[in-house]
Amino acid sequence: MSLAKTQEVGRAAVSWRGTYLRLNALFLGLFFAFGAVYPLLSRFLEAKGFSGTEIGVLTAVGSFVAIVAQPAWGMICDATGQPRRVLIVALVTSGTIALGFLAADGFAAMLALLVGLHLFQSAIVPISDSLALRFARRSGVAYGNIRLWGAVGFASAAFVAGKAAEAFGLGVLFPLYTAALIASVWIVRRLPDQGEETQQVRLWRGLRDLLRLPPYAFFVLSAFLVFGPINGNNLYFGLLFQALGGSVASIGLAFLLFAGSEVIFLRTADWFVRRWGLAGTLLLASAVSAGRWLWYATAPPLWAVLALFLLQGFSVGLYLAAAPPLVRELAPRNLQATALGIFAAFGHGLGTVASNFLGGLVMDRYSIFGTYVLFGGLTLLGMLPILWIARRSGAARRPVDGIDA
Repeated sequence: MSLAKTQEVGRAAVSWRGTYLRLNALFLGLFFAFGAVYPLLSRFLEAKGFSGTEIGVLTAVGSFVAIVAQPAWGMICDATGQPRRVLIVALVTSGTIALGFLAADGFAAMLALLVGLHLFQSAIVPISDSLALRFARRSGVAYGNIRLWGAVGFASAAFVAGKAAEAFGLGVLFPLYTAALIASVWIVRRLPDQGEETQQVRLWRGLRDLLRLPPYAFFVLSAFLVFGPINGNNLYFGLLFQALGGSVASIGLAFLLFAGSEVIFLRTADWFVRRWGLAGTLLLASAVSAGRWLWYATAPPLWAVLALFLLQGFSVGLYLAAAPPLVRELAPRNLQATALGIFAAFGHGLGTVASNFLGGLVMDRYSIFGTYVLFGGLTLLGMLPILWIARRSGAARRPVDGIDA
């Protein structure tokens, strides 16, 4: 090999490594922001004097915005071929809006802030996933190896935020969120261009075409039923933990253990996918989620909840690693960002709306333990579409680029 060729290969290797490290840092920063707020958001709203029903309405209406916003953000990225610029706008605006919670008082003000926050925040995860999946496909790196840094960020932020909230009050959560997103902007600006091409996508036609694909449509339905309770747990777990006798600081410790355990299974997800396929792995993860919610509904001892922290890593970690690659496998190549946006809208958006709203109603009528009966039932229903995909879709049984490293 000539000297010039050797130098070119060396520069490509350095560039590849730099992109990989920046994507890791990006997921670390993004999910540090989410982990700083969402584990204690229900406690923050409760401290403001809101009832369980009001908390459910506030979080549900805020998340409801994502039903329209997430597919729209994906379509904008597909149509313009500028996902990094769109992501920067979403990060800066979300971080700015979050600071408004420091002065907000009253239901109307809180509602307006949550709507605005979710309008822009809903772009962050689908676009970041799209960038990571594209890099994973081209480099051969497992997507789970990138996504696991999100679990590290969420876990560490929950612990730090719990300690900070106990020392300085719950208002400290929002400056932590903003600081993490602004740091993420610096990282996104340094990501290299991955050769995006502008796609002349007819937006609503693309949405219609995606939902006409039965395997994809069924998986979107499953995301609504399975991932909604996962996000609902992020909101209501603080109240469950309190009902079992835990303190504010110990909630942060619990999330450190739980979210931290996701790293193990995100790192090893490719083994499960090679053995069970994407749909089979998702089915297994969903079954563990359903069992976990129903067990929480029995009011188990606090020590047992902490001792079995690996349940979250197994169920959530495997789901997070296998779901985006399956979305890309089931969707046309020119609608990848749109497909991820719709998936996120139904899972992170509409599913979260239903879980948060119904969870608040059930909590007021029965108890926080009734909320987890609801979560368990929804997750069991969500397993049925995945089972159909596993039996009907040969593509869903195969490892795909970016998950099989």
